[in-house]
Amino acid sequence: MFARRPGKDNSLPPITTGSHLDTQPSGGKFDGVLGVLAGLEVLRTLNDHKVETEAPVEVCVWTNEEGTRFASSMMGSGVFAGAFDLDEVKATEETEGATLGAELERIGSAGDEPAGGHKMGAYFELHIEQGPILEAEEKVIGVVGAANGQGWYDITVTGQDSHAGPTPMPALKDALVTTSKIVQEINRIGHDHPPFGAATVGFMQVSPNSRNVISGEVVFSVDMRHPEVEALAHMEQELRTYCEALSKQTDMGIDVSKIWDLEPTQFDKDCVEVGKQADLVVWDAKTAD
Repeated sequence: MFARRPGKDNSLPPITTGSHLDTQPSGGKFDGVLGVLAGLEVLRTLNDHKVETEAPVEVCVWTNEEGTRFASSMMGSGVFAGAFDLDEVKATEETEGATLGAELERIGSAGDEPAGGHKMGAYFELHIEQGPILEAEEKVIGVVGAANGQGWYDITVTGQDSHAGPTPMPALKDALVTTSKIVQEINRIGHDHPPFGAATVGFMQVSPNSRNVISGEVVFSVDMRHPEVEALAHMEQELRTYCEALSKQTDMGIDVSKIWDLEPTQFDKDCVEVGKQADLVVWDAKTAD
């Protein structure tokens, strides 16, 4: 969704700000929403003070940036930027089989404007940190200079489901036990690539998921991040090497499938500098109190 406030020269590409409205299950009420509301407040303030900008100012709302229900993430902005194919994104299925395209049609949000139909002069996004660093350092705002590279993976561990009582322990082919070893290794990989490396397991499906049945199959997600391409590739290789060795050791099926990746992105230096100047204004206002 796009809301544009005209400028003196509407032939110029708009200066855009915005974010998304979808969030993670415990992402918090400000995740994404803050950037949208802040953009609307900018428009209101310009209107209240009758400020006429040179270029148009635009507020946008991206669809499915988090990828919680439909993986991968950043679908709306990715299609707009030409990084993703629109038809492929619309065909993406969630775990219950619904497609993103069908759901957008169902709720009346498919839209009839061409995706990526106009250029932007610059893009800014205000976002909550969702981490502890700013608060720990008693900072009001931070200026981000780059986006971490990311790799998303689905791992399927296949063993043998059997009754928990009569199956001897040496005969177990417990997919969940093997999964737990992989989760520990993923955690180690994240810790071994400081200070910016991260590796997380956030989603897991255990089958048959019964109290007294040995788990025959586990499907789970992996999220790996790092600001350096080489380090991120090394983290992936560590994961694959470990899973291959563990599969041979345990005689369990372990399939590692990469479903999405994003290279690290350095942000525009001029935009970053503008953000730093805003940081100084906010900080001075706070200390003046």
